[in-house]
Amino acid sequence: GPVADLMYVVCADGGECLSDAVIETRRVRRTAAALSGTAYRPPPTRFAFEYPGATQGFRPCPLHTGLQAVTGVGNINTQQEGHGLEIRFASLAKGVTGAVSVATFIDPKPRGSSDTSYFEVIASPTLYGTQTVRATIRAYERVNPVVRFFIHHYDGSGKLVKVDGEPCSLQSGDNPISWRVPDIGGHPIHRIGLELSAARRLSGSITLLDMDWSGAPEALVFGGAFDLSPALSPWDTTTYWHKSFVSSARHFAPDITATFCLSHPGANGVITTGTREWIDYDVSSRLTLDLFKTVGLVARARGHRRYYAAVAQGRHAAILKHFDADVFVLNEIPFRFPENSAMEFGFRVRGNTLAMFIDGQPVLEARDTTLPSGGAGFLIEEGTVPARGFAVRRIAS
Repeated sequence: GPVADLMYVVCADGGECLSDAVIETRRVRRTAAALSGTAYRPPPTRFAFEYPGATQGFRPCPLHTGLQAVTGVGNINTQQEGHGLEIRFASLAKGVTGAVSVATFIDPKPRGSSDTSYFEVIASPTLYGTQTVRATIRAYERVNPVVRFFIHHYDGSGKLVKVDGEPCSLQSGDNPISWRVPDIGGHPIHRIGLELSAARRLSGSITLLDMDWSGAPEALVFGGAFDLSPALSPWDTTTYWHKSFVSSARHFAPDITATFCLSHPGANGVITTGTREWIDYDVSSRLTLDLFKTVGLVARARGHRRYYAAVAQGRHAAILKHFDADVFVLNEIPFRFPENSAMEFGFRVRGNTLAMFIDGQPVLEARDTTLPSGGAGFLIEEGTVPARGFAVRRIAS
């Protein structure tokens, strides 16, 4: 109750870090079922609130401005049949709104108290611009609140900015609603929520039955470092768009002449963002090939020891599979990578087909079924390479 089921999962799979007690319970049950040879079918949506009292991280929005008309949240399963997030409100009126929200990325400031030590949360967002959020809301009265989605995202200076969706009138019964989150230029989303409003005084409750988003973003596109943060300087390169990546490379930072600088002295320097819900997509970036043993793009990453990679490796282009301690070359061909050249790398994962592109031209393909989904990013080994831009684009099924 006091933490609203919220959980932080410490792992290199950044999109799995922000979780809750329901999601982790599903994973335990799925594992138990697999071990015992029985069937377990969890709800198909991220938020289904199926356990007693579950709120899955939702609470009255801490960033709400003005009077807060939401008086509390709970689960209808503590009082009646069925499951859902009950949102109670009082005295909604013109100029008085209420809002609930759930975290999708790290807090703007560490949670450690002054003069104490703390561990900073390292994570990737669970929600990205150009993804579509879908929900079902149950309303009970003849006159019900108007609702709309909203997000709070970090801008280039690290400040939180609110973006509102379109208002939707609720009818008595179950109301399916959806919102395509706007393109916010690669900046990370901190929270998503629902805002309630009314033209006249209104009190009561509605129930959020489920909510979900799935698949890779339609177009998650990072420009140059100065496009993302115009005030960036060599003396201060702290940005939240950089923090949305989880890195096991020795050095990973914004590069004021490009977007990122990738640097690692040994093997398996991996940098990723995204979640396990990303299935079929293209990932691309322009890499300046200077000093390196291996460099390229990562796709379908589940942590930093399970992923596919499309790379330049010596005088070869290769598609690799890293699975725990083993590295498999799925396909490779001789390929000339001119020294100090800037080349557009592309990596497409669709079904069991993996395809590598250089400057928009297909180079080689491989097939594998081991990793069905996961995040995207970079691989750098024994070298330093600047990367300008980074884009993930969903492939329609």
